Order: sequence, then C-alpha cells, then structure tokens
Amino acid sequence: MMSRWIARGSGRVAFFVASALVACSDEGSGLRKVDPRLVIASTTIDFGDVPTGATKRLVWTVSNQGEAELHLTASELTAPFLGSATATVPPGREVPIDLGFRPTQVGPASTTLRLTSNDPTQPEASVQLIGKGVVGLVSAFPSRIDFSGTPLFGAQLAQVAYFNAGMAESAGRLVAEFPREFVTIDGMPRIHEQSEDLHLQPLRGATVVMRYRPIEVGLDDGILRYELCGDRCGLEVEVLASAVAPALEIDPPFLDFGKQGIGDSVTRQVEIVNPGTNSLRVETVSLTNAELSYALGPTLPTAIDPEGRLALQITWRPTSRVRLDAELVVASDAPGLTREAHVRIVGESEGPLLVVQPSSLDFGAQRDEGPHRRVLTILNAGSGDMEIRGINISGDREFTTGQVGLPAFVRGGESMFVDLFYSPSVVGTHTATVTVETSAGVGSVVLLGGRAEAVCELRFSPSTLQFGAVELTTTKEMAVEIHNDGSDLCRIVSGRFSAPVEPAITLTSSSSFPIELPANGDATLSFSFLPTRERDYKSQYIFTTDDVVLPNHVLPLFGSGAVPRVCGNGNLDPGEECDDGNIIDNDGCQGDCSRLGRCGNAAVDAGEDCDDGNLVSRDGCSALCRLETCGDGRRDPDEECDDGNLSNGDGCSSACLKDQFRGDIVTVGLGGIRTVGSGSLSLRGVSGSVRSALLYWNGPTSVADAQANATIEFAGVSVEGKNVGFASSNCWPFSNGQSYRADVTQLVTGDGDYTVDNLIKGPFIEINGVSLIVVYDDGNSSNDVGIWMIDANDSNIASAFEPAGWLQSVGPVSRPTAADRVWLEIHASDGQSYMDGDLAANQTVIAPMGAIFDGNTTPVASVNAASATWGALWDIRRFEISSAVPVGSSTVEITASTLTNDCVSLVVGIVLVD
Repeated sequence: MMSRWIARGSGRVAFFVASALVACSDEGSGLRKVDPRLVIASTTIDFGDVPTGATKRLVWTVSNQGEAELHLTASELTAPFLGSATATVPPGREVPIDLGFRPTQVGPASTTLRLTSNDPTQPEASVQLIGKGVVGLVSAFPSRIDFSGTPLFGAQLAQVAYFNAGMAESAGRLVAEFPREFVTIDGMPRIHEQSEDLHLQPLRGATVVMRYRPIEVGLDDGILRYELCGDRCGLEVEVLASAVAPALEIDPPFLDFGKQGIGDSVTRQVEIVNPGTNSLRVETVSLTNAELSYALGPTLPTAIDPEGRLALQITWRPTSRVRLDAELVVASDAPGLTREAHVRIVGESEGPLLVVQPSSLDFGAQRDEGPHRRVLTILNAGSGDMEIRGINISGDREFTTGQVGLPAFVRGGESMFVDLFYSPSVVGTHTATVTVETSAGVGSVVLLGGRAEAVCELRFSPSTLQFGAVELTTTKEMAVEIHNDGSDLCRIVSGRFSAPVEPAITLTSSSSFPIELPANGDATLSFSFLPTRERDYKSQYIFTTDDVVLPNHVLPLFGSGAVPRVCGNGNLDPGEECDDGNIIDNDGCQGDCSRLGRCGNAAVDAGEDCDDGNLVSRDGCSALCRLETCGDGRRDPDEECDDGNLSNGDGCSSACLKDQFRGDIVTVGLGGIRTVGSGSLSLRGVSGSVRSALLYWNGPTSVADAQANATIEFAGVSVEGKNVGFASSNCWPFSNGQSYRADVTQLVTGDGDYTVDNLIKGPFIEINGVSLIVVYDDGNSSNDVGIWMIDANDSNIASAFEPAGWLQSVGPVSRPTAADRVWLEIHASDGQSYMDGDLAANQTVIAPMGAIFDGNTTPVASVNAASATWGALWDIRRFEISSAVPVGSSTVEITASTLTNDCVSLVVGIVLVD
C-alpha cells in the first residue's frame, strides 16, 4: 500500500509510506535474524540565502539498506525550520522527507533534526540544518486563505496582494500545488499545468484573484507559491479548501443564456430538488447580478417534500455590454454548511447601447452673453453599430448646438462629441432639454443656466487681518474696510465665522446686519483678538450678500498668542528681531530689540556681513545679509563639497551638497509635529553600509535669524543644521518659513527608530515635519539606481524672498536608455486638504490640479488638536516622469502652478533612474 501526503505550512512534511512485514530469513540451512539499516543522504542541509517572509523547501532522502522494515521517527522542528516525519520503510526502499526554512529576521540560523529508528546499529542519527535570512523586499498578504466548507457548485473568492518595496524589478513565477483543479487563478487558466510569470515593478504591487468552485465533494488543500528565490523558494499562501454536498440540489447545476441583445429579456427555468428523505424548507433565493430576476410560484419560505421539485424562472435583461458571470443561491433550513445550493449563470450581451453624458449640464450663472461652451458626449457602450438620427433642443432659445452632420454612425465602444452653447441675452434663469434620437433608443439631458448682473464686487482692505503676536490675555483690535467696487447697490445680509472657529477672535463692531453699500460705498467693521494660550489662531469670517452670482465673500483672520517679551534679557522673545542682552542702540541690535538697518537696501548696516541689494540666497550674500562661502573652492565645516562654482548637476550642488549618487536609497518622513516638536522616524529597508544620511526639517518662524531652528536633537544627540533658505510662511501668521539640512551619516547605522526632538523654540519658531534620506550600499550593484537631488525652501506663495510657484532644476540627469525608468520624489512641507496647482516635470504635467499634497502621506508623530485641525503638514510623494525625460543627459525642471488654494513648500527633490 502506498499513499502521498501534501505538506502545509504548519510543519507537516511530505513523504511516501510503504508497509511490509519481514521478521527473519530462511536462507541457508536455518533461520537467522534480519535487521533494518538506516542510511541518510547527508548530515548537513544548507538552505542558503532566503528572503525574510519567504519559504524554501528541500527534499531529503532516507533509505533502508537492511533486510527488515525500518521504523523511523523524526523530531518536530521549530521556527524558522519546518518539518517532521514518522514512516515505515521496506527493505531496499527510500522515503523523501520535505523540510523547509522560513526566516523572519535577517541573519544565520541553524538547528538539528534528530532521527530515531529500530536500526540496532544506528538507533539515533542527527542532521544539521542551516540557512541565512536576507532582506526580503517583496510581501504577500494574506498568508492563509480558508475556503473550507464550500457547498458543491458554490464559489468563494479571495485576493492575494503582492507588493515590491524595492527599487529593482521582482521577476518570479506563481506555482499552484493542489490535488484537484477546482482552485483557479483569474487570468491564468493553465496554472495547474505550468507556472505563470509574475513581474512586480519597483514600488508597485499586483493583486491575484483566487477562486474555489468545486464540482465534487472532497478536500482541495494546497499552496500557492510566488517563487522568487529559486525552485520551491518563495512567498507561500496556504489554502484550506473543502467541498460539501448541499441538502438541496438545483437542476441543471449550470445555466448558460448564450448571447442576448442589450435591452432584450430572456427566461430560463431551473428546478430546486430535495433528494433526501426529509422535508426541507426553502427560505431565500438570491441572485448576484442586478440584471437577473426570478419568479417563484409559492411565497417564501416554502416546503419541499422528499424527492420533490420546485420550478424557478430566471430572467436576464442585459442593460449594458457585459459578460455575465453570476450565481443563483438557494438557502434552506438544513443545518450547517449544507444549507446553500449554488448554480453558476453565464451569458454575453451584444448590440448597441446609448449612453448620454453628463445626465445634466449646468452652465452656471454668467455675467455676459457669451456664448459659453460645454460638451455633450454620446457614447455607444454596446457592441453593435448605433445610428444617431437626431439631436434636438426644446426650451429656452438661449441654448443651441454646434454644427452636427446627421445621420452619424458610432461603433461599439466609441463616442461622438457635440458642442452646446449658452448665450444669455437677458437676466434670469434658463432651462432646456437636449434629446438624442438613435437606433438604440432615446436619451435626454437637462440644460441649466442663468444670467446675472454683478451686484456686489466687494474688496477688503486689508485683504487678510493679521493680528500678529499678541501677549496673552491682552486684546488687540483691528478694523477692515469693505468697499463696493461695483456699479449697483450691494446688501450684506449676514456674517458668520466659519471653520476653524476660534473663540479668541470676535466681531466687535457695533454695526448690525443688513449693511447696505451703494456703488463705490464703504463700511468699516472691527474685530478683536484675545489670546489665552501660547499658540497660533486661524479663522475666517464669511459675509453673505444678496448677489446671486457670488453671494459669499471670505475674510481670513490670523493671530498668535505670545508670552510678554522683555527686551534686553538675552532671549529671543516673540516679536523681537534680536536680543543682545542690553538696550543700547547702534550696537547691531537696537534698544527695542529691532535690527539696525534692513537687509536688501544695498547698504551694509550694523549686524550685516554683506548687502547686495536683494533678498536672494545662494548668490554670495544670503537673504539675511550673511556671507555665503559655498562656491569659493574651499570645503568649510558645514559643506559636503565645494567645487568652486554654484552649478547643479556636477556632483556638488549650489548649496555645496553632494547631488549625485549611484546606489540604494530609502527615505522616511514624519508629520503631525506642529505644537509637539518631537517624534520618531521609523527607518526600514537599509542593508549594508550607509554612505550618506541627510536630515531635513521645515517650519514657520517670526524671526529673521537663520539659526533660529538650526539646532535640534537626532537619535539623542544634538545636531546643527545648515539653513537651506527662507520663503513665505505658507499663509500662517508668521514672518517667514525656514528649511534646514543636517548630515547625520555618523548617527545612522541601519534600520531602526531614530528620535527627533527640540524642533520648537517657542511660539514663533514652529515645525511642520522632518525627512530622513539614506543612501546605502547593499553589495549588489545590479539593483543600484542613479540618484540626483536638490534641496530648497521654495514656496508656491510669493514673498519678499521669491516669486510665486515652484521652479527648481535637478541634474543634468543621465538616462542611458529608453528602458531606464525615471522617478521624481518630492518632499513637501505644509500641505493641507486644499487644491494644489498642476505639478510638472519639464513642462509635462505629472499630477494635475487637485489634492496632490494633503499632508497625509507620512507617519504622524501625534494626533493632537493641532494635527486634527490643520493636518499632519508633511508629504513624501513619488511620481514616474519617464515620459518627460529624454534619453541622454538633461536637466529635470520641477514647476508648480500658481493656481492653488494650498500653501506648500518644496523642501527636497530627488530624481531616480533605474
């Protein structure tokens, strides 16, 4: 007798068992005792290098070279090794034992497999198992799928998600090990006959859909393996599958509607059968597709006698072009998993299908006659040709169509576009209906529009109320002038504060609503600010008018609570530009703690190293009138390099930072630290030696000192960063925003959690987020990537430091061939849930206008009141820009449109070529 067992991940192993009985031999003149003899193939089994999370399986052979049966028992192995066995081996035969190695951590591992047998000369034997776990960058989820107890003819499905976290392609193959072919993979019909290739691009994933649809009762347990490290070595998904017979049967068990016309109805009959000896009750009937319906004579629930039948009518009316693959499920009152019976239903619809998009068109309120244009889409969503016979408009004459040649024919899957125009000649609301007549039916679209004269063209002066720094429990009042620039009377009906609502900011004006403003008229309202805590305050006040075009007008309000300042105490208190420990004038810091002179006036005032007449950094004299030594050919202590120029892309950037690498890279960021000032960066994926580790941080300040937030703590060690640049505060009630960079290569040794602290220096030196960029060498040059990077503090909001929008250049970047893919990684500060403008690389839009930088793409240090209100304020996003970068050597220009509602700074830009 011989049988085969299939191993699962639980530790059981595969082996063959053969039984025979041999006790003695009668050769020669008499009986003699015979013994088994244990022979093992090797005493050491080396699994080699296996990625963490993967499993490698090897077959190890044990043979019996004796003359009697060998009874063998192997010890149970512990993780990360798998396997155990108990077997009887006939004389002269051998058995294979399946052993496995599944490392969960990097490094060598070993154990001993001990064997006991009835071999009198060798009752015990041992085998040394060794292996080494290496970094695994590919993962599979889940690791186990349970299809147990699936009713016969029923179906269950599950998804397996694979993800490649590395920078090199993962080229592997899927292998299915199942006893029967009832477990299938979508798109891989021959998975039981041969392996199927599965390639995962860098930083990309793939999803595999697994289905279990048994047509015979039995067990179908097995393994789906993604082999990426050799034969029988890869990520394993254990599948538990079994089929049970339902108490009810459906005849036939498979229903094929064939090809049916879209919009037509067809009906087929099935019968619900009770094959048993007891009466059953049908409780529910359900269909998994909305285009299917059923008709049953009796009302549910209804009983079926033993061997009884119940007719059921199934109707399909396809409304779209589709391949039908659905199920009929009939549930009874039978106990357990046998209560449901399933029938698979298939079919295919054909013919034309009219879809008119959008279902309605609103031209909105217009201030002029136009014409104003919109586009109507006529889509044939079916499979046959569709004739468009007429396009008509009924309703107000302000709506017209563009020139259309009819009749027109639209093939399946194709569209025709029709221009619609709205030309309002009189004030009022207008409506009409467009009717599209085709061979596939009639469709209609409602048109809406309105003509309104501008009534309220309000202008606020100032456009934003900036209370600035106000001492705690002190009230500051500011007035805003509202001017009607229009030619008609404007009536302000009401006003209200809108989120975020701050009780510290109130309307104090005695004026009450409504407020009537004639053409060119003015009104003045007062607001007050009374801070009670040392933090930032942000709100907005909405004025609602009787203007039907733009009824709401928004006034932003900002302020900050500050502890009282004492000039001359040597501390830089909120509201002070400097504090040299005295109140003496003309010593670089005036007696009121203001700086003498102003940077950018082309005169070197006291306290300035230089003044070149501008507020531009990296031109020899910084935006703070400090001498910049980068580019003088001498490497200073805070410079990584200095090649004697201020050019980018030549190995040493305009900031004297190494801007070219070839190797491996991991980046990690941390947001949610506004008002917190500390957190932890979780660095994962670094293997081998660290070549460079750079730490960046950015936040708003109200001081002009370039070193205001330069000194922080990283990994428990005080580090000093170099100021990368000044920019706008990104719409916060601060004077500016500042970025810093620190070289922390000596502190980063590999994977781990690295703390950051001391990121806040009072209420006017705040923080948005931090990034850690690590370049390392894993010893494998085949997966290296080209790395070019720049750092900046480039806000999309105009300020005295720079114009609006982003404009940064990386490189020249080298792209050897068209097969090399190019990526752009952006580290951005202060993103919130507002609309961002187009993001482009070399004038090619890589992220269209929308929510690009929401401040939610990195881990969060703390979910506190600040992050809950404003968001986490830090993003790291990667975009493929291969289509925007030519083969050869070229510069990558990063731009961001000024059409934005989000105030965001570009801190780091990294171009990767692999």
